[in-house]
Order: sequence, then structure tokens, then C-alpha cells
Amino acid sequence: MRLFLGFLLVFFLCPVWGESYSVRGEKIEEQISPSHDGSTKEEPRDTTHTNEKDEPHNILLQKYKEAFFLFEAGKNNEAFALLEEVLSQAKKEDPLFMRLKYLYFLEKAKNRALPKAEFFEENEKTLLALSDGYVLCQNLGEKFQECQELEKRLLEKSWGKKGYILAKIRLSRLYLQEKNYDRAHELLLGLLEENKNNLTPPIDYAWFLLGQLYEEDPHRRNIVMARKAYEKVLRIQNSLLREKTREHLKRLNF
Repeated sequence: MRLFLGFLLVFFLCPVWGESYSVRGEKIEEQISPSHDGSTKEEPRDTTHTNEKDEPHNILLQKYKEAFFLFEAGKNNEAFALLEEVLSQAKKEDPLFMRLKYLYFLEKAKNRALPKAEFFEENEKTLLALSDGYVLCQNLGEKFQECQELEKRLLEKSWGKKGYILAKIRLSRLYLQEKNYDRAHELLLGLLEENKNNLTPPIDYAWFLLGQLYEEDPHRRNIVMARKAYEKVLRIQNSLLREKTREHLKRLNF
């Protein structure tokens, strides 16, 4: 049942590839990484096209369903072969093309395998889709360390590139969880310098993580700096971290 619920979560959070990376939830971990526990998606439903005469789209939807059920049955090789065949033939403008590509990258990473080079485009969407797969892999528990290292190595590709805000936030969070404070600090300061005039989500997560770092790092522990970072979060409109940030500030003020 937990696997199936995880499957539902991924599908509803990712109606079109890319939308899954908007910020949701109340916990920092849930907002910048998938909150599922090992499955892939619910049975796909078409919410973008209702015209049955749109045959190419309907065929694509059917292939998506077939791949879904193959993964559910543990027939990964058949599912990957099907997806690769469809991706090489489908029209890129069809919204389902992006879902298929997301599913392909997600499952490849979950199974600790590399996607075929012809389908791989090094951009933030690709990195985040693969990152989601590695998180699923970690949640399965059997290869936690290996999957976490693979995710970290993948997200390091965002370092030195302009943009890639969510990828850099996820990477910073990984280093913070490992208590590699030096690397987390370097990443966060670089990201915040690059976005010094940015007052919109998801940059609030970077400020929140920096506040956590100044609370936790025994060599950088600085209540004043932590408070300043948290106050930055409160200045960002529509931040979903306001309540959690106020809790930290309240604790620091005692």
C-alpha cells in the first residue's frame, strides 16, 4: 500500500515534467525532494487531451500505461526498451513526451543505471528527474549509500553553472545532512551571491539551509548570522517556510 501511495504522489506532483519541482509541503525535505517511498507513479491518466480523435496522443498515452505496468511487474528491461522506442518516435511537443521522459530518467536512476546518451540532455530538468530517481532508490533502503553518492555526483554537475537553483539547493541539503559543512557553506554562499537580488521562491530554501548551517556547524555556529538568514526567508513572498522559520527564530531568541 505504501508503494502504491508513493506512486500516486509522484504522478500528481508531476503532471508535466518540470512542474514537480515547484515547492510544496511544510518540511524542507518534502519541498525540495520527492516525498515518495519507493514506487514510480500511479496508473497514468490523461488530463491534457480529451479528444479521442487525437490518435498519436492516445497511442502515446497507451504506451505510457504499458511502461507503467511493466515497471510495476518488475519487467524493467522490457519497460526501458518500450520507453526508448517511444521516445525516439514521439513528437516532442506532445505533453506526454515530457512525462515519458521523466518516467524514463526516474526509473533509470532508481535502478542505478544510466539513460542512453541519445536521450540525455544536461539541463536542470534532467538532473532533477534523475535526482528524484536516486531519492526513490535511497528510500528503498537496500543501496542507500550508493544511491546517495550517485545523486550527489549527479547534482555536482550544477556547480559553476548559472541558474540550476533547485539542483544546487538539493546538493547543499545533501552535504548539510552529511555534516560536510564546508562544502554546504561554499555552495550556499555561491548560490545566494548569484541570486542576491532574488526575492522569490525557491531561493528561500537556500536562506533557510544557511540558517540551519549557522545553528549546527560547531565551527561556524553564529546565532546572529542564523537569525539574519531566517529573517531573509520571511522577506520572501509566498514562501512556504514562514511557519518553520518563525519556529527557529523563536528558539534562537531564548
